[in-house]
Amino acid sequence: MTIRGKTKQSSSEEADLLTPINADPGFIIECDSCFTNLTNSVRIRCADPVCEGSSIDICADCFRHGKEFGRHKAGHKYRVIEKHHTPILDEGWTGDEEVMLLDGLFMHGMGNWLAVSEFMGARTKHDVRSHYFKYYIQSKSWPFPEEPVEFTAEAEEMQQRKRKRLEDLTVNPPLPLPPVQNSGPTSHEIAGYMPGRLEFEHELENEAEDFVKDLEFGIVRAYGGDEQLQDPVDAARLAAAVEARREAANILARATPNGHMHSSPASDVKDEELKDELPQIPDAVESKESIETKLALLRAYSSRVEKRLQAKSLIFERGLLEYRKLQALDKRRSKDERDFLTKYKPFAKMQTVQDNEDFIDGLLYEQLLRKRITELQELRRLGITTLAEAEVYGKAFQQRAVERAEIAQRGLIRTGDFKRAGSTDDKFKSTAMARRGGPLTFGTSASLNLLSAEEQDLCRQIRMNPQSYIAAKATLVRECRKRGDELSRKQARDLLKCDVNKTAKIWDFLVRNGVIKPSMEPPMSAVSAPDGSSMNIDTNGAVPNGSLAASLTNGHT
Repeated sequence: MTIRGKTKQSSSEEADLLTPINADPGFIIECDSCFTNLTNSVRIRCADPVCEGSSIDICADCFRHGKEFGRHKAGHKYRVIEKHHTPILDEGWTGDEEVMLLDGLFMHGMGNWLAVSEFMGARTKHDVRSHYFKYYIQSKSWPFPEEPVEFTAEAEEMQQRKRKRLEDLTVNPPLPLPPVQNSGPTSHEIAGYMPGRLEFEHELENEAEDFVKDLEFGIVRAYGGDEQLQDPVDAARLAAAVEARREAANILARATPNGHMHSSPASDVKDEELKDELPQIPDAVESKESIETKLALLRAYSSRVEKRLQAKSLIFERGLLEYRKLQALDKRRSKDERDFLTKYKPFAKMQTVQDNEDFIDGLLYEQLLRKRITELQELRRLGITTLAEAEVYGKAFQQRAVERAEIAQRGLIRTGDFKRAGSTDDKFKSTAMARRGGPLTFGTSASLNLLSAEEQDLCRQIRMNPQSYIAAKATLVRECRKRGDELSRKQARDLLKCDVNKTAKIWDFLVRNGVIKPSMEPPMSAVSAPDGSSMNIDTNGAVPNGSLAASLTNGHT
């Protein structure tokens, strides 16, 4: 039998997940005579003791012709080896797969499941490991496998199962493993953070350890130190150090300046001389003031470390290390929202994660409500009382903004200045004039409830505020009382310094409702001519024909 590996073993788990599952095993069995591939077919194996050690495999055609080669002869004993598609331990595993599993473990070693799966073919690393542990390691008759079980599955059915399993692995390959995080300070989107150690290259209060790194305590009699027994290990360590130092001193004493040693030492180092040179363990008793000072340093260090841990806990719990996610979320907010939330960030230190999220959501919702209330108040000030009217107003406002932008882009006018529009903008000016001449609504004006329904309609028609109308009415009524309950149109026009058309409509309304009385002015039916004669003028203002009309015209020129 000739076994030859045909697939390169993967060197990592990631390669196992990215490489497609191979349906064929990781070896080839060839005929030793004609080198035909016998991996998936029936073969003849020589059973003679002469060829048994070399595992001679022969195809059926060479066996039929009695081929001889090497030490193999045609008359040797033989065995027929066929494929075993019948399950033995597991209904999904054939006998051949059980044999290949054991051969793969013998060749590649226990635990090398990836290499074993490649050797078997059509099996994943997880399948090989789980099957071996279930039927071999966790067997009731360990160290032997489970007892064989009789199954009713046929060879054709097992082949169909194998094809279906390969199709499933091809369509739905296993997901790749997540990348392993390194502990380097440059392996994270946050510079200086080491994810493998959950630490930063420069921690908060990074110099806290500098004050206590060289702190040492002598003999402490307080806090129960006088009741503590001496550690025998320390005494033995001290004796060993003294002995080692004595030996080293004796060696140096026997040496000469050129490095040679004397045959016999001139003198040995005495214990008294060695005791002076050896570093002694500090045996000074700590005073009460010294202990309190050192404990104060330790308490200060503990508080700084606690502050550092609280800051790191805040960072980890709030997910502040996910910089890109937070940046994308921040970009979706407006500038006002970002400035608003920045003022309330210090509250995160005093709240839990859920409480802080609820607090921030409530603040944003409150800001949204305030903004909406301001918009509705502005609409009410403009006289808009329903949502339908608000929608119409919004569309008209946008349309006007688009028109103004288009006109400003054409260079005809500046935004907000209609006086520089040329003659080609007559259509826009007429539209604006028509809109400006329509009836006006006042919504909830402070003085609107002081007017009657007819007075409110008059104010809307002449586009005058209720306060201005009340002031104009009071002026006209007061002057009318001064003039004997009579007031002419011309006198009303002189009293009110506003549009003559508005004054005329107010005067007509007051006269019609009996508030004021018009003065009895003489009708302009007779007008004196320049020469002292009189002439008749029609009440409609028509001048009669003739010399008098000519003389009147000349007199007025």
